[in-house]
Amino acid sequence: MVRNIKAVLFDMDNTLFDFLEAKLTACKKMVEYIGAGDPEAMLGYFLRGTPGFEDL
Repeated sequence: MVRNIKAVLFDMDNTLFDFLEAKLTACKKMVEYIGAGDPEAMLGYFLRGTPGFEDL
């Protein structure tokens, strides 16, 4: 019996990539660009916000 691979799937969010670190880096860059604010507080907003952190 010959089987052909048709797809390879990966769960990238927090599996292959550190999604939380990527968000924190984005918050740091935004604070740097704006010139004011606290990246950890901004990240907290994303973690608490509605829709949720990983929602579309």
